[in-house]
Amino acid sequence: MLVLYVAIITVVYFQILLNTDGNDFISNVDHAFFEISEENYHSRVPESLI
Repeated sequence: MLVLYVAIITVVYFQILLNTDGNDFISNVDHAFFEISEENYHSRVPESLI
């Protein structure tokens, strides 16, 4: 669980560094959160169930 929080914080931090435009920042963070939750889901569910 701690690793997930660190990953989210890191992604958000780099998004802030890379983007100065507010709208891009919001959409990129949303996309990053979606990707992280997607990876988390696949890592918890055995391949045979998908």
